[in-house]
Amino acid sequence: MMKNSSKILLIILILLILGAIALPFWFQTDIKEAINMSGYLISTIASAVTIIIALLLFDRFGVSKKTLDKKVETVFKLLELIKSKTIYAEYESDSGTHYSAISMSDNLEQFKQDKIILEKDILFNYEDINNGLSEINQFTANVWLPVQIREKIKRLSLVSASSVKENFSPKNKCVRIYFNLYPETRNGKKIVWYMTNQKETTYNEFLTNLEDLVIEIKAWLNKYSNSDLKLNI
Repeated sequence: MMKNSSKILLIILILLILGAIALPFWFQTDIKEAINMSGYLISTIASAVTIIIALLLFDRFGVSKKTLDKKVETVFKLLELIKSKTIYAEYESDSGTHYSAISMSDNLEQFKQDKIILEKDILFNYEDINNGLSEINQFTANVWLPVQIREKIKRLSLVSASSVKENFSPKNKCVRIYFNLYPETRNGKKIVWYMTNQKETTYNEFLTNLEDLVIEIKAWLNKYSNSDLKLNI
């Protein structure tokens, strides 16, 4: 495609130069005047071509590169933030209460071994989840963030939810997820738990959304960062 475009531009340039040489002789009877006019036209065409080439090179090695650099920097910052986050999962069974600490940058397949737990719906506290995800969600407004990554972040947002009744028992039914709402900090506090409306979000869906976000980020960086460094991603 690029080669065809270059050939077309070269043909146009040759035709313009030939036209600049021949045209003055068509309208001028004075050979000296015709030669001067040809020289002027050729000089004008050369200047225009020089400007066009300079603009193309500027865009190719200037603006575009700076834009990509800003995007790469933004995505690296997002990944670094995600790697610093830990989500906790808590569920009850007949044998007692179970806890898991989930690093958002981990291979989440290890948390998908128990198929029964995966199908449980998640419960969450709005304030805790919003505080935990707020820094990540802020990236969706960053002009340098690639669109495909922004869409993955949006899927993490737990919107349209209803509080569960106080006498609702999550035993064998749900998995609580939280960032800072540790069991020992709940003593003496009234904690309101929520469940997503309409179509409940299962633990498996929540983990998959986390996993998809990290996979998308890593795939984008591998494609665009152009770095040979063995990064801890």
